[in-house]
Amino acid sequence: MSSGAMRCRLDSGRQPLPLNQQHNVELRAAFDTLNAKYVALDANDALDEGQWTEADGTAIGFFNWSPAEPNNVGNEDYVGMYEENGQWNDVTSSSIANIVCEQDKCDSCSVGPCNDGTCSLDGDSYTVSICQFPYLLSTDFLSVNAQQAS
Repeated sequence: MSSGAMRCRLDSGRQPLPLNQQHNVELRAAFDTLNAKYVALDANDALDEGQWTEADGTAIGFFNWSPAEPNNVGNEDYVGMYEENGQWNDVTSSSIANIVCEQDKCDSCSVGPCNDGTCSLDGDSYTVSICQFPYLLSTDFLSVNAQQAS
């Protein structure tokens, strides 16, 4: 797991990874809003060259590679998104990229009378959250710095 993925996990989030072309465009626009130019994505082939997965090992189904990428020059096992066109490039573990984290946005208490996220139903208290589409949480400028989590 990269240090970017670990950083996001500490914030109960994850690195973004576009699911399709429209999502890629939307994420690039969001990165621009954050002034995050070159952004590391949740994609790597560190364990099996050419087999791109998310940090949790899930296989990736959508790619937006720049022409002639991925090329694995210098053992490039991670992925970054270019600012100018939203295309992807494989990068080494020592590459510098913006680390943007996303997490599910949760609204508290969608049902029943609520007070600060605590809902009441027949005298019993409980907490209700409804998670919506992910939103961008934070941005840091870090080295991709591949480190294995233990």
